[in-house]
Amino acid sequence: PTPNAYAYPLLIRQLLHTPFVQAPDQEIVYRGQVRMTYATLHERIARLANGLGRLGARHGSTVAVMDWDSHRYLECYFAV
Repeated sequence: PTPNAYAYPLLIRQLLHTPFVQAPDQEIVYRGQVRMTYATLHERIARLANGLGRLGARHGSTVAVMDWDSHRYLECYFAV
């Protein structure tokens, strides 16, 4: 077998693990309009995920998101 390049499986929930841990203060700029750090993005994703859970969303639930390609859509994508 070929050696794995990553110490963890490449799952959606792991895609932002490295920047959250290694570069939390790195600034993210979306279309020159929205600026935030990875730490802020992580906090916003966690707050939204917790809110969805309080509303009853569970593993296997269907959650619809209607938005353009935006920073809010990115947050929803990872929170869901």
